[in-house]
Amino acid sequence: MAIRAKQDPRWGKAFAIPNGGLRNIVVAKKLKAEGVRAGTPDIFIPVPAGPYCGMFLEMKKRKGGSVSQEQYEFFCGVQMNYFTAIGHGAQHAIELVSTYFALGRHVA
Repeated sequence: MAIRAKQDPRWGKAFAIPNGGLRNIVVAKKLKAEGVRAGTPDIFIPVPAGPYCGMFLEMKKRKGGSVSQEQYEFFCGVQMNYFTAIGHGAQHAIELVSTYFALGRHVA
C-alpha cells in the first residue's frame, strides 16, 4: 500500500489490526485486557467514501476462506456506517479498496 500512497494519499491511511496469530497465555491475557477483541478485521482504512465512515477489510489467504462467527458478528455490527469486505489475497484486496475509494466522498 505504501507504493500506492505516493499516487493517492488515502492508501497511506490504512493500518493493520494485529489481532491474529497464536500467542502464549500470558500475552493473550494482556492483550485481552488492553482491548483486543476476537473478530476484529485485519485492516482498517479511516477514510470516508460514499455513505461510509471508513472501511474494514478482513484478509484470507485464498479464495473460499471463510470468516469466523466473531468476524461475521463484527461485520454485521458495523455495516450501517462502515464498508466491510473480505479480501482473498493481495490482488483481490487491492481491487476492493479501489472499489471503495471509487465511491467518492459523501457530502451531507
